[in-house]
Parts: sequence; C-alpha cells; structure tokens
Amino acid sequence: MKLAATAGEWFVLGRHRVVAGYLAIEIAVKKFKCLSSARTIPSKKLTLRQLPISLVPLLPILFCEESTVKALINPLISLLGVAMVSTSAVAACPDYLQGEYRKLHSKESVDICALTENKPVLVVNTASHCGFTSQFKELEALHKKYKDKGLVVVGFASDDFKQEDADEEKAAEICYLNYGVTFTMLSPTHVTGENANAVFKSLAAQAQEPKWNFNKYLIGKDGKVVEHFGSMVKPDSPKLAAAIDQLL
Repeated sequence: MKLAATAGEWFVLGRHRVVAGYLAIEIAVKKFKCLSSARTIPSKKLTLRQLPISLVPLLPILFCEESTVKALINPLISLLGVAMVSTSAVAACPDYLQGEYRKLHSKESVDICALTENKPVLVVNTASHCGFTSQFKELEALHKKYKDKGLVVVGFASDDFKQEDADEEKAAEICYLNYGVTFTMLSPTHVTGENANAVFKSLAAQAQEPKWNFNKYLIGKDGKVVEHFGSMVKPDSPKLAAAIDQLL
C-alpha cells in the first residue's frame, strides 16, 4: 500500500524538509527505483524537474511503498539531527560575541564564540601603564580559582585612555611576565565611542561604557550582562566573588 497523507508526520523537520526531500529522491531513484526523473505525476503532467520546490519532499511518500518510505526516513532523520544540532550550536552565542580577535602580541586569533559559548564570562578592558594595572595579578588569581568551574576571563587591551604601551611587545611583557597572566588577552582595540569593538558596544548598551581602565563586566551563559563593576572594584572583592558564585 502506498502512503499519500503522512507528510506532516514525516517532515517535522522545519526548513530542512526540502533538503531531506532531495536526498530521499536520490536514494529512491538509485536504490529503490520508486520513481525516475522522467516519470510524470498523475493528473499534473509534470516531470520531477518541473516540480515546485515545496512539493519535492512529498515525492518518496507518493511513489514508494510504506516499507520503502520507512527505510528512507530513518537515516535521513539521523543525518538531519546532526545538522540541526550544529545549527543550534552556532546560534548559541549572541551576535556581539561572534567573530575573531587577535591575541596580544601574537598572530593567532581567538574565536570569541568558541571561547565563551554557554559559559559565564568576565570581560575586562585593560592597560599596561595604569594605576590599576596591578589588578592583572588579582585577575589571574580569579582566573585560576574559577576556570575549572567554567568561568572565562577575557582581557581587552586598549589605549582609549592613553595608558597602553605603544609597543605591543612591551605591553605583553608587562602582562605575561610581570604579572604571570595566562587567561586570554587580546590585542589593543577601542572600547569606547563609535569605534568601540562589537563586544564593548554591546556592553555599553546593556550596562555602561567604561569610564576608565579595568572595568569588569560579568556576563551570563545567555550572553546578557549580569553586573558591571568599575575600576575601583578589585578582582578579589567579595562583591565580585559573590556575583560569580551565583552564576556558577
């Protein structure tokens, strides 16, 4: 017996149903010989190539035996399941956390989404010649304390307040050698004004623009700012620790 009314049950696959239809047709033609590209559809006088794309997924259902349709469906669902999982993974990061940034004093880039996906994040705008530069040491301690619990610390070097070394090698020496930083540090970009990078434009919109170096933005797994801390709030402050603990 042929199936003619189970399309709704079969293709509960949303936008993927057209792709699934084409795959099913190819399998049907080559393996099961249910139909051929030259075969016409009863009462429509249309060949396969003339069909509207929205009708393509229905062809195996219309022309194949029930057992054949089931044989087609199972591998397709498995295949499309992987595709849909991948699609949802890509969408896991908000737009402002998409993109790559170059590491401090390096040719390597960091995919911010891959780094922060589904994790709480602490974003800090940094500078190498600032009265708050010593916070690097406390930020590193915070990183070591919480990294195994899922927290990601990211430092955005910036010269917006005219306190970042013009020589990136020297800035890296201060960061990595003087303070032993191992968390992700990015090369200098703008964090204020119209030229601010995408991350800090969004942080300013969600909370406020940094008024000085070493502002700290605690971001939830959903990409939304949970709390903003100014320069005066040290990385080892009980207030910041409590906010982080609540997220983890």
